[in-house]
Amino acid sequence: MGSAADLRRLEELTSSVLLDAGYVHSPATDLKVRRLLHRLHLEAHDAEIWLGVLRQIAWKLKQK
Repeated sequence: MGSAADLRRLEELTSSVLLDAGYVHSPATDLKVRRLLHRLHLEAHDAEIWLGVLRQIAWKLKQK
């Protein structure tokens, strides 16, 4: 992945979107999401795409 900062932003946004969507939120869930994202070994460009996708989902969830 591009950088640790990119990965952290992706972790935070994923957690936020899951919370807004009503997904069960817990420290264990955060850890599972973090581990999953690390295993993906995303390139910086791919991480930016996923950030855009998640931002769009977050925006749409807030419209309801």
